[in-house]
Amino acid sequence: MLLDFLHNHITLGIETKNLLDTLRQRPYHDSEAIVFAFANLQIKR
Repeated sequence: MLLDFLHNHITLGIETKNLLDTLRQRPYHDSEAIVFAFANLQIKR
């Protein structure tokens, strides 16, 4: 699941740019983009 993927990478402290690059390697739905945007806000805090 995308949420598990994001959680694992955030937990490991992977930089946001690396996470973005990884997500760009595959297509994802708009709903997943919204979830990612929310997760990205959490990373910046």
